[in-house]
Amino acid sequence: MMQRIEKTTIIRLLKILIPDVHEELSNMDKNGGWIKLPENIIDTLIQLKFNWWQLYENEQLLKGVATTMFLDNQEAKELFENTPMDDIYHEYGDLLESVDDISIPTELEKQEFWDQVNSASKDEQIELLKPFCKMVLGVLSVSFNYLALMIHGRSMCQLVADAKQGDDIAYRCAVQIDRSVLRLEYFQDRLLRAQFSGDQDFLDKLSYRIKAPLLQSKIKYKTLLLTFAILEDDGFLSELPHDELLDICEKVGVYGKDFGVEDVGHLRKRLSDYRNFQRNSKYF
Repeated sequence: MMQRIEKTTIIRLLKILIPDVHEELSNMDKNGGWIKLPENIIDTLIQLKFNWWQLYENEQLLKGVATTMFLDNQEAKELFENTPMDDIYHEYGDLLESVDDISIPTELEKQEFWDQVNSASKDEQIELLKPFCKMVLGVLSVSFNYLALMIHGRSMCQLVADAKQGDDIAYRCAVQIDRSVLRLEYFQDRLLRAQFSGDQDFLDKLSYRIKAPLLQSKIKYKTLLLTFAILEDDGFLSELPHDELLDICEKVGVYGKDFGVEDVGHLRKRLSDYRNFQRNSKYF
């Protein structure tokens, strides 16, 4: 069972993360609702087989990878096994804040790094790319997990678990968020069954989901909605009074006209929109 995170801890993390979240959601809007990566990153994902989709079958491991992405494997193992999750989130916040003090590599330095990677042996490449691999695993899996909760009302971990219980809507919603789940054993088996049983309805609906972008352009206030999803994932969205949620929105920077929240009345409307959007998303 996942350990409870303190409210002050999640507020601190949101204050650190929301500016980057807002920028990435804006980039997704510009890219038609898709997460797009540079070609060299895509090549690396393919060549080194970063199996992040397997994390959707283990929510505790997924969150562990995300919060220890800047540590090596042994450090992460010791921290995760011996430290309460709230303390891990505190250390994660410290690491995120320290990243701002790290100088960003120049284009020349980036090119020199990738030249070194490309000229290295397979074993050397793995060692060079280990920190990058872990960061990618953490960022991709957590991003998709929260986007699924925001859009479909269930995290990727929940969707995968429900799909494995025979829920074909969960199957299709999971595929829409991250097509890589089609590499999970159950998802392959279900697809094979549909193919050879002539299940045209399943295949047609799956085809639609494969082609559909993660985010529809009609969705307003995406950064606020994703903030709701993060708060919901940690159990705060439904249990906190609206005035306290409004205070959190102000503290983390999803407040004002641009985010659709200026008072408690606006907040109630946005929460209603969020719930309606989740309920209806499985049908569009």
